[in-house]
Amino acid sequence: MIQRFLIVVMVFAATFSGAAWAGSLVILNYHDVTPDPSGDRFAVSRSMFVAHMDYLKQNGYVPISLGYVEQVVSKKAPLPEKAVLLTFDDGLKSYSDFVAPLLAIYEFPSVISLVTSWMDGVDVPPEYAGKLMTWNDARNLARNRYVTIANHTHDMHRGILSNPQNNLRGAATTRQYFPATNSYEDESHFRERIRNDLSVAMSRFKAELNLEPHAIAWPYGEYDHVIYEEAVALGMPVQFALADGSPARAEDGVLGRMLIVDQPAIPDFAHLLVTQAAIPRRFVEIRLDAFAGETPEQQEQRLSDLLDRMQVLQVNAVVVSPTTADGKKAFFHTPAAAIATDVLDRVIHQIRNRLNVRFFVLRINPGLETSAPSVFFSDLARLARFEGVAFETGVSRDLQLQARRVVPKFRTRVNFGVFGDSPSGGDYDFHILSESQWRASPSFDAARDWVLFSSPDRVSGAARAVKSSDSREYVNYGFPFDSISKSSEPRDGIDRVVRKGG
Repeated sequence: MIQRFLIVVMVFAATFSGAAWAGSLVILNYHDVTPDPSGDRFAVSRSMFVAHMDYLKQNGYVPISLGYVEQVVSKKAPLPEKAVLLTFDDGLKSYSDFVAPLLAIYEFPSVISLVTSWMDGVDVPPEYAGKLMTWNDARNLARNRYVTIANHTHDMHRGILSNPQNNLRGAATTRQYFPATNSYEDESHFRERIRNDLSVAMSRFKAELNLEPHAIAWPYGEYDHVIYEEAVALGMPVQFALADGSPARAEDGVLGRMLIVDQPAIPDFAHLLVTQAAIPRRFVEIRLDAFAGETPEQQEQRLSDLLDRMQVLQVNAVVVSPTTADGKKAFFHTPAAAIATDVLDRVIHQIRNRLNVRFFVLRINPGLETSAPSVFFSDLARLARFEGVAFETGVSRDLQLQARRVVPKFRTRVNFGVFGDSPSGGDYDFHILSESQWRASPSFDAARDWVLFSSPDRVSGAARAVKSSDSREYVNYGFPFDSISKSSEPRDGIDRVVRKGG
């Protein structure tokens, strides 16, 4: 729970791959529960927490244990209506002192995840000094029949260098950047580092609690297929991530959770418990060609200007090309292509964290020049964090198949789409089309079609109401970032655009 890495609030209807649910499961993720309200976004006061639990009790919600969830997955038990799983991260003393005894009174099961290095008093974040439970507290919890203890890694709840610009990303999924050699951690060393950390954590649980957790909560809610495999190999098939607002399509049995932040009052808490429909995409398309050939100082100034101008747009998605407009050079480190400048991760990281944009789509050019497509897409997925890939018209079927095969090994729940002509077949998650294509289209799929207008001014006069699957009217739309004038005052126009259909 280090704030610079993650701010996410979304509800998730949890599913395991291949599991049939009779209803939906809401998984709540709490951190600290304090005697009084505090300035910590990830804490709730005791009185508010009690109000949350009272609301669950009084409104027919059924808190279930992690063990029961596993029975549902194996089809040995039905999922109750209005099922809820309560989870708590980081091993704060407020859980052992207040939360666990209180939940025992309610007879509500819960899951607590512990960072073993912090339990050992090593590298404890300053904001947690004096706030963490002890191993003795954990031993007492292990005897509580309403408590399940989960792994939260040994030493991966921290940031490591992810690019030459000194950004820090979560250690569990980031391939570390090494400034001395201008290189990145390769997959064999990455996998070894993950395995060693998880092994140490399991040994500490065994030594202190005489148990080996079969569930793990990934720090910052981030995971990929590599760390999933390593956790399963060490006996942790149940894994927790955080929902990111994409459709509820968990893979490999990883459960998404709703992070509780900003102490939601009861009306807000009640709203969060109801599974929400897909959120309309409001996006801009940006290109990075202007960063090529610039000094680091010039790149930082350009990025600062980009962030300042984007801030007024209130978009929730960004389309960005990982290569130059002609497809000849890459904006990330890979031996499979010429490199324009290593800036893709920096730009995505800053937009994600400064502007709270949670959905990034990489636009793949049909002129892509690469000596090894599988290496190109592997490095792209290893070193950049994104949620979608869109192939332009003309990208070969073979290239698309290679991307579809390689990218999911590193980027989980990735969405694949097309950019331009209408796709053939249904093997895509979204379609970005121009305004003219949209107007000429005999049908429109509100769930999958994104309209790229030539400028913000085109939106208000062109948008037509489209019924979504839940009967709401909206259109997913966006425009090229360069279509927005620096000298104009876009606030009113952009606000009007953002509100339309939202």
